[in-house]
Amino acid sequence: MSQEYCLFESPNGWLRIESSEDGITQISRSDAPVQNMIDIDNPFLEKCSLELSEYFSGTRKTFTVPLDLNGTEFQLRVWRSLARIPYGTTITYGDIARSSGRPKGYQAVGQIVGNNPIPIILPCHRVMGSSGNLTGFGLGIPWKIWLLRHENIEIDFL
Repeated sequence: MSQEYCLFESPNGWLRIESSEDGITQISRSDAPVQNMIDIDNPFLEKCSLELSEYFSGTRKTFTVPLDLNGTEFQLRVWRSLARIPYGTTITYGDIARSSGRPKGYQAVGQIVGNNPIPIILPCHRVMGSSGNLTGFGLGIPWKIWLLRHENIEIDFL
């Protein structure tokens, strides 16, 4: 199985989900397709689409679809740290830097989080700046706000 993808219609717009033969490799925004192109022969794309549907409907808080992440040892540690952020909570870049073994590496962590290839499943939307500000988000700040509100995270600082 080579690199494959599907387009998924979320409540906040279309997403492109990509998969290798080992798991999900990327989620990104997409323009609305002519048709929904879910590849039902790809078990990773099928499972990811199902789990995202459940997340958006409010019945799923954690994801189990296999991921195929490629990066340095530090990038992988940071991305694994993202996966451990509980639903409905936020942490800071400094928190991730400390949990990833580089307590003063919050700027490097910010770059790695900003390049997270699998947002939502690796919930970088739950990461805030040290002062509680939203900071950037690969899918865009409107998506980040939407996801935080979806998880009932108070964002009264807007």
